[in-house]
Amino acid sequence: MEPMQFLTSLGHLLLVAIFPVSAAAAGWFTKNRITAIVTGILPPLLLVILVIVNTGSFAASRDWLKDAAVYYSGLILTGGLAGFFASYHERLRLVAAFGCVILFVLIFLSGIR
Repeated sequence: MEPMQFLTSLGHLLLVAIFPVSAAAAGWFTKNRITAIVTGILPPLLLVILVIVNTGSFAASRDWLKDAAVYYSGLILTGGLAGFFASYHERLRLVAAFGCVILFVLIFLSGIR
């Protein structure tokens, strides 16, 4: 892998990680669980709406809908949990929030074909 390809791939991973990191930052700085959860849920939810509208997959097959529901609900849950855990200001829960960020990126990458 060339150095430029590596930097591009690393940049894409950091761009994807912004979603749950923003939720964790909102939870950490505001200490408000609701704000943190909404900040973690909204970007992936808007991503779902954007994908459905752009692909025109309203009348998709059952298999696609089932797979998409599992995939996007995983993104939405891990984003919300990252903010929720970070809002507690405890070391163990901050580690859990960081784990949710990593899980979010892994779930996102698993959806790329």
